[in-house]
Amino acid sequence: MTLESTIESYFVKRIVELGGFSLKTDRVDGRRFLDRTAFLPGGRVIVAELKRPRGGRVAVLQRFEIARLRAMGHEVYLLSTKEEVDLALKG
Repeated sequence: MTLESTIESYFVKRIVELGGFSLKTDRVDGRRFLDRTAFLPGGRVIVAELKRPRGGRVAVLQRFEIARLRAMGHEVYLLSTKEEVDLALKG
């Protein structure tokens, strides 16, 4: 069974391979935020919530943040497989 940490490690690895870096993101107020913010060459910024392929649940606050960021035009992904990571990074 694939764990969320496996998907997150793969995401970070791919970001580095593309010449970027990724930060684990936490909210200042202590509430849960989305897992990673990645910065890629050319000014591309990606926000990602990473889940295990089966059984990974998205919290209500996370769904709200995803919708809010997308409405503002940000690139935000909910990723649960290596294939989804690769598709998201193709841009």
